Amino acid sequence: LIGITGMLSSRVDQYTVSYFLPKETLGEYQVLKNFLIYFQSAASFMILPFIKNLYRMKDDSMDKMSIRLFTAGLFLIIPMITALYIIIEYVYGFRFTSDIYLYSALFILPGYYSSVIIYKLFKNSRQSAVVLVSVVGIIVSFTLNINLIPEMQLTGALISGVVSVWVSALLYFFINRKRIQ
Repeated sequence: LIGITGMLSSRVDQYTVSYFLPKETLGEYQVLKNFLIYFQSAASFMILPFIKNLYRMKDDSMDKMSIRLFTAGLFLIIPMITALYIIIEYVYGFRFTSDIYLYSALFILPGYYSSVIIYKLFKNSRQSAVVLVSVVGIIVSFTLNINLIPEMQLTGALISGVVSVWVSALLYFFINRKRIQ
């Protein structure tokens, strides 16, 4: 279930975008979204060498680490979005508005908090919470995509993704907080 919901949560927007958007805009969105996923995955790559240490850490230490990683993401977001702008504008030749880059930054950031919390939930045998958050993310993303893409096109798809990842991060925060108390 973890694999299926994880795959669906990262692809539900692709399915709805391909239904609603013209091929040219769809191509631009797919290029943009792939870069956003790469930048979001950087958080996981940062902690990957330390996974076995994560499972040995106390829960409080993991919480501190998730906040530190989120803080690192705040600093990394500027060079990431700058690189994204340069690649999109000068390599691909797409022209996006500044709000697209703002939404892109907002899409990337929550992953820097959630990645450690997900491992903490796994460590504490709470995989079902991860599945639940993924299902909620899928529902939020799909619902917003259906409502926003026809009117707002690519911007609507990005807003949908931003809301979905932030809702998921907030759910992880509250699930994590409930577990501590």
